[in-house]
Amino acid sequence: MEFDVPSYSAPKELKRKEEFDPEQPQKKRREIEAVEFIGSVVINPSTSFAKVRISTPKIRSFFALKSPNDETLSLDVRNGSGNEQKPTRITLLKNESKQIFVDFIPKLAGLATGGEGEFWAVSTTDGVLYVYSDSGRRIFPPIVLGTPLSFLESKGKYLLAVTSIGEVFAWDVAAKKALFEPASLYPLLSRSNPDLLTRAENLTLCGISSSGTPIVTLSNGSGYLFDRDMETWTLVSDSWWAFGSQYWDSRDEKTNGGNIVNLLERKTNDEIVRRGRGKFLQKMAKTMLMKEGYENLEKIISLAHLENRILISKKLNEKTEFKNYLIIYCKRISEMDYKAKLIEIFQELLGPQSENKEEWDSKICSFDKHDLLKEIIFACANIRSVQRILIEFATSLGILDQIAL
Repeated sequence: MEFDVPSYSAPKELKRKEEFDPEQPQKKRREIEAVEFIGSVVINPSTSFAKVRISTPKIRSFFALKSPNDETLSLDVRNGSGNEQKPTRITLLKNESKQIFVDFIPKLAGLATGGEGEFWAVSTTDGVLYVYSDSGRRIFPPIVLGTPLSFLESKGKYLLAVTSIGEVFAWDVAAKKALFEPASLYPLLSRSNPDLLTRAENLTLCGISSSGTPIVTLSNGSGYLFDRDMETWTLVSDSWWAFGSQYWDSRDEKTNGGNIVNLLERKTNDEIVRRGRGKFLQKMAKTMLMKEGYENLEKIISLAHLENRILISKKLNEKTEFKNYLIIYCKRISEMDYKAKLIEIFQELLGPQSENKEEWDSKICSFDKHDLLKEIIFACANIRSVQRILIEFATSLGILDQIAL
């Protein structure tokens, strides 16, 4: 797909302040009024002065979208001239011949998505979004976003739209409501100099998960997700962990396509290989580990990487990954004799013993906290340095009494 470069033009109505030099008085001249032509292009001020400008797809005369769930369904979009005389034709076909529904709009269509959550969505070049059901009924009135879309993605019942000025919108189509207030990509793409227009990293992926979480990756290898509870972007994958973590899979041998964390880490690996930074990072790591005060650098980075994996898996409710990462992390800090961190995790899983028992949530990522604590205790049982801690919490859970019986 080809893209149009962002617009850097400003509206003619913008009045700029003239520089005043008191030492050199100039004779005022009569200003020549500009001739206004019929049908002149009106520039959107929000686009001209936006902090973020993203390329938009070029207009295609025809494009089709296959349904991910049913290969026989295809949404065909044939652009007209963008006016009432020759409107754009939107058709849903079955087996490339049977017409399910057809619609006409007096605008040029740029992007389309859907076919998985019983809806289809089409965006126009002026930032209007049309959402249809499988029968062709309009689920929403036309949604006016104001600026052209650079990305339009869907997953299940969720719909994601990213405008050319970096605004992020997401909706639950089944519930007919927005998931959060419009967010901005500016924190991910911003530069240190706010006065000049500079080139930032490219967006390599924009999508939404099956739980309605927006996901973004950049050309520098970083991967992010939008935390709806915190209303901020969260770092998921970073080339820094590829540089020093012992748990980074640089060969993608264990990558699971359904795991978002592994997906974003694979994108990081791709960008590192594309930029040819792999050998440089290996050489840099060896040099750094030889310096005084950086002996534990690799261990600290590995722990930070594991902690981030645990938090992201919990946020995305990825149960299997959360449990596996937590057990690996507890075994690792037990081997490193980080007793304070281990006790902190055990206390959170054990919960209060007497007071405020009713307010305590006994579940974490759909697992019973006490059952999860038992598994961690058995996994760390062979590590001698933390056996006193294990015995203390095993007694609180009644594990020793059960073994004695």
